Amino acid sequence: MLTIFRARICNFPNPENAQDFPDGFLAVSDTGKISDYGKWDKNKQKQYRQKQCKIIDYSNYVIVPAFIDMHLHLPQFHLRGHYGVSLLDWLKEYIIPAENTLTVPEKTESFIRTFFQEMWRSGTTTALIFSSNSMHFTDQAFKVARKIGFRAIIGKVMTDNKFSSMKMPVEKTEKSIRESIELYNKWHGCDDLLYYAFSPRFGPAATEKLLRQVGDFAYKNNAYIHTHLAETTGEIELIRNLFPRYKTYTEFYYKNNILGPKTIVAHAIYLKESEYKLLAKTHTKVAHCPSSNFFLHSGLANTQKMEDYGIQMGLGSDVGAGPSFSLFTIMRDAYYVRNIPPAQAFYYATLGAARALGLDDRIGSFNKGKDADFVVVKYPYWCNKDVSRTRLLSQLMFRGDDHLTIETYTRGKKVYQKIG
Repeated sequence: MLTIFRARICNFPNPENAQDFPDGFLAVSDTGKISDYGKWDKNKQKQYRQKQCKIIDYSNYVIVPAFIDMHLHLPQFHLRGHYGVSLLDWLKEYIIPAENTLTVPEKTESFIRTFFQEMWRSGTTTALIFSSNSMHFTDQAFKVARKIGFRAIIGKVMTDNKFSSMKMPVEKTEKSIRESIELYNKWHGCDDLLYYAFSPRFGPAATEKLLRQVGDFAYKNNAYIHTHLAETTGEIELIRNLFPRYKTYTEFYYKNNILGPKTIVAHAIYLKESEYKLLAKTHTKVAHCPSSNFFLHSGLANTQKMEDYGIQMGLGSDVGAGPSFSLFTIMRDAYYVRNIPPAQAFYYATLGAARALGLDDRIGSFNKGKDADFVVVKYPYWCNKDVSRTRLLSQLMFRGDDHLTIETYTRGKKVYQKIG
């Protein structure tokens, strides 16, 4: 049976403009696909009156495409808000010790389930996720995601280079590659919801041999690669000391076959002109993580430069360095980095991220035939139904958080409902 959701419908087909239907509707098929959306006018009322439809009245609410988080860390989400002087200090003090304990399946399933449920509560239905170094923990993350129906791109963290005094697990290169390929073969494309991303932690933690093998496999199999790039000056200094023959951090990745259309690099703050050119040349994508960058005082990414070079971007919460799962919060912080209109921020949290991940044929907007992934949100206090589109999106971006989320749907199925 076709289900009609009556609400104010907002859609973000490009960075410049948003579609707004104050008296709108979203039609969802019994297979969880979008069959129609737009203005609920007399013609649409007549058209659907002749069909057997279920109508759900959300006329006092707003429906937007579900959010897509392009970068976060599953093992870190319970460590949000832990003060650290710098990224490397924060990793050493809190993150690496915590990740090293995530090895007992009986204790981690509820941990993983809560992680996914927190994203649903914030209106996020798709995420690109760093796991830990543990093959078993990563496998369990996939199992839980499949059980509950969360769309995820997950990767086992790969570290085969001891670069500092941190107690970071250092793998044998062959073991790291073998386990990652096993997970890829098992989970990539499963249920058309789950995908694998080869995930070297960041440049200093990987050898050239590992990067080249990852790059070769990913190129041959059109696989995702997910890593960090130029998040801090300390990280860049490590690259300079460990791999002095490369002119820049980005060149280090480029000459070891890591960059490409299915590669997503997080942060990309401290880049030279030649590095922007390399990212653009290779069609590498960037996950912009403003909240995390603020929290750790890492710096401000030059998103204007990325746009000028045509580098595709999406937003990442970077939980746990980022203190919030809510993409409303991330959009707000992206504005504080650079004055971008609310419609553009929503685009980067929805269709822009879907395009960067190569998933825009199925999610990110309300086009006919796409999966019905959407969020029902309430108007912020003192923001009434007659407010203009620009003011509505501004109020959602600057005052929104997970408290505005009423319901979250993925593939037309309700996966979260606010209680009370």
